[in-house]
Amino acid sequence: MIFLGDFIDRGPEQRPVIDIVRPMIDSGAALSVMGNHEFNAIAYATEDPEEPGGYLRPHTEKNRRQHEAFLAAYEDKGDYAELIQWFRHLPLWLELDGLRVVHACWDGKLMRFLEKRYRIVNDGLEDELLVAASIKGRPEFNAVETLLKGREVPLPRGQRFYDKDGNPRQEIRVKWWDAEAKTYREAFLGPDAALSHIPEDPLDIDHQIVYSSDARRLLALHPGVETVHEHDGDGRVRHTGPASRGPGSGSCSASTAVVERQWPGHPGSSGQNETKDARVAAPTPSGRCRLKFNRDGPDVPSNRDVNCPKGSDDVQRCSD
Repeated sequence: MIFLGDFIDRGPEQRPVIDIVRPMIDSGAALSVMGNHEFNAIAYATEDPEEPGGYLRPHTEKNRRQHEAFLAAYEDKGDYAELIQWFRHLPLWLELDGLRVVHACWDGKLMRFLEKRYRIVNDGLEDELLVAASIKGRPEFNAVETLLKGREVPLPRGQRFYDKDGNPRQEIRVKWWDAEAKTYREAFLGPDAALSHIPEDPLDIDHQIVYSSDARRLLALHPGVETVHEHDGDGRVRHTGPASRGPGSGSCSASTAVVERQWPGHPGSSGQNETKDARVAAPTPSGRCRLKFNRDGPDVPSNRDVNCPKGSDDVQRCSD
């Protein structure tokens, strides 16, 4: 099983989601990349070294409102700081055997830039990168924003639209893989409700990031549309279904893709490099998620039930 991040902020079931996914990731039964909500939580909790008393993500009313559900569940509890540190060890992307995984957008040039400047970029979010990625205008800011939120382009003539939280926006996320999109509306990646507010002007900016036809298959979550897509590299995009989201929907997992293939175990999780194969069964009405682990070993329990957040209708079976 592979999680695509965004475990927090949406919906009331903040702790139940973490309580399910974290043991799976720590034991090596699942892999995960970081989402923009985890990055924002890290920056919100980290003091700004250049501004005493300030934070890398300012504690404005708007930012606090976006984190409200997560902060209500964790901020005044004893495990808040420790969970933030755990978030920092989620990789920004994964390159596996035959598969690549990123939260929003795979941009090889930006990844090479980060790897060259920060040698352990995917083995823990170090302080220097965290600070640089929190300062608008820095190349690290652009790199992390693109990987975790997607490619954005400014709307023409200073036009704007309002997002789902009522915030005015003058930039839109775009279908960075879509070479056939010719207008801002065709390239727009976001909720259908906002589509009528996006101009039909011809695109006057290069929005595409070419994903090579000989590259490995890519799994990415498309923020704003809550959908997991597979990219084959020849311009085709295969819809793999709606993301299974924990915090937002009360389902068994947050931003989840389950792939019928093998991958190396998460480095540093169980200390091993196992090969796993994960499958998902057809959803059936249930209040529980049965997670089945059939590998012998002390770090992953066998045939155990995991309580799901209230209202779940997912039954997921993971075997390796």
